[in-house]
Amino acid sequence: MSTLSLIQLWRTVAWFVALSVFAAPNQPPGYQPLLRTGLAQVEPALDETFLMLSQLESRPGWTHFPHAILAAAVLPDRHALALRIGDLLAREHDSGAFTNRLDWHRDTYMWLEAYRLLAPRLDPPRRARWQKCLRAQIETLAADTARGESAPRLTGLFLGTSPNHYALWASTVFLGGKVFDAPAWSALGRRILSRFVREQHPDGFWGEQSTAAPTLGYNALTLSAVGVYWEHSHDPAAFEALRRSTNLHANFTYSNGQAAELLNDRNRHWFVSPWAHFAFSHFPHGRALAARSIPAELTLETLGRLAQNQLYWRPGPTGPAPNRSLQIPISLQQSGDWTVILSGLTGRAPETSPWFLDRQSHVSVYHDRLGLIVNGAPSKRQPELATFAESVALDGHAGADQVSLAYEGFTARIKAALQPDVALTFALRPHGPNPLAEVRVALQLQLHPGETLETASGRSVVLGTAPVSIDDCGPWIRHHGWTIHLPAGVSLRWPQFGYNPYRGKPDDALPYAVGLAAWRQPLVDAVVRISAP
Repeated sequence: MSTLSLIQLWRTVAWFVALSVFAAPNQPPGYQPLLRTGLAQVEPALDETFLMLSQLESRPGWTHFPHAILAAAVLPDRHALALRIGDLLAREHDSGAFTNRLDWHRDTYMWLEAYRLLAPRLDPPRRARWQKCLRAQIETLAADTARGESAPRLTGLFLGTSPNHYALWASTVFLGGKVFDAPAWSALGRRILSRFVREQHPDGFWGEQSTAAPTLGYNALTLSAVGVYWEHSHDPAAFEALRRSTNLHANFTYSNGQAAELLNDRNRHWFVSPWAHFAFSHFPHGRALAARSIPAELTLETLGRLAQNQLYWRPGPTGPAPNRSLQIPISLQQSGDWTVILSGLTGRAPETSPWFLDRQSHVSVYHDRLGLIVNGAPSKRQPELATFAESVALDGHAGADQVSLAYEGFTARIKAALQPDVALTFALRPHGPNPLAEVRVALQLQLHPGETLETASGRSVVLGTAPVSIDDCGPWIRHHGWTIHLPAGVSLRWPQFGYNPYRGKPDDALPYAVGLAAWRQPLVDAVVRISAP
């Protein structure tokens, strides 16, 4: 089956799964059909001769092929397949190919869980061989984990690796100590993970760059590590950490399952994530979150994480997320189909690390039916994409329905009202010894290639790869079912691409493009209104 056909099949299965979730809210959100769909593609591949991980992982979506072993291990009728995969992994370990791959530690975890489940069925030679391989891998992870134990903070700049990586190392070492009766490993993992629990921000996150600000997508990875720790320690403090993090993710994950881009300083866009559903499943709003976070496309890493969710799922009813205020300067408002997030988070990406972005955007508007309308994604060295042209604010503060930001020459207050549509008030005031007379304001509009964009000035264009430049749009822009009413003198540029730290340059794929609506505003109030039929 081609990759395209596989993705189409996966999307179809995921759609039926999403429907079934709401019919049976006390059950896991349909992981088993997805696991079987993925494994149906894996088994024929193992029939090839001279098979190696490098061959398997060269296929689109098959990076982290070893994750398939846990998918087979959690299904009783697929254990024979799990044994075949495990034997392949043992051969690849012995050749040195297993640990000569990026993030191989994630695969070690999957193999370790599969070993734990299958150990009673393994014949003595196979059990001894798998155990030898896993012990060698965990020994390496334990040494790497121990080197970071004295880091002053659990952030990337102090650890020398991402906190999510470090937490995952520790959880695999901790579990390995339990499985193989190695007290030194379990004690090391416990020390690290209990520290993650203690040092979690009260709002429920572990910051990647700063402990005071979230990186929401990667937070789910760290949470998965803490979730495994809780499963095998029942540390009550860890359970409360799961609760806090579930509250955060449930409130700041859109109805389409994507994490809010405004709370991320490493990625402009985030996939619908399979990570940490099992950690969410302790709570009604977490089970509801998992149900709306079923990925629509298959990768083998996704397969493994769905298997982890199946393994540790806690059944129960679903429910809405509790309303809560945050200590960080974030305002969240929801009414009907609308979600508006305003951010007072500030911070410039350090030049010493290529992996972070500037927190320069402060508005995100999402509609349950129409999707993201105003994109709050960060960028780096691109002040033109910032909400205000100065790029990064000096300080920020949030109230219930507004944020305030301080810059060198002005202050800005953005206030949101959601009855019945969205009204955003941009209030600018002069500030400091060199006050400005006007400020360039910009919104990143989430436009859709292949669809028509219309403006009040009479322009109508089907968006594609051709650049679009409109110097004066008039009082409104209409697209994808929504209409945005803007101040006078708004210009529009399409396509605009934000910086991708994983490429070391801006994206160039059209699905990642935004349209930039910008205007120069005197230091007075201006109102932007967004409506949807």
